[in-house]
Amino acid sequence: MTEIAFISVADRALYAHGNISALSLGWNWCWTPTPWHDVVVRLLVTPSRFHSGDFSGELQLEDADGHSVPLTADYPIEKQEFAGGTIPEGISASVDLPVWSIFRVPPLDLKPGRYQWRFTSDGEVATYPFEVCTKSG
Repeated sequence: MTEIAFISVADRALYAHGNISALSLGWNWCWTPTPWHDVVVRLLVTPSRFHSGDFSGELQLEDADGHSVPLTADYPIEKQEFAGGTIPEGISASVDLPVWSIFRVPPLDLKPGRYQWRFTSDGEVATYPFEVCTKSG
């Protein structure tokens, strides 16, 4: 079983020693084109699933109506996965373990409006809404 415990965006996110450090975590609007940014996801997985390495998921961008938005950018989205440290000896089989994913997203030329990042894993869904604005003047 996999549970999506957290999803957010940040200007930049880095993983170190089982933790995420993030710059400008949680913004909810940006200009078009969007800046480089990271989508940060934290999963909780069972120890048996953790050992098998089976904790993948899918990230997609949707518009306000829930329709998928094609990602056309000069660079692909880069994904990094990090297991949240080692499993201590004697840990209960019922304790879920953290797995972090960071998706590095290049600038996207989106039309002004509401969007959301949608992450799906093992039937679980989490979304992060944001708005794209036009610079005036």
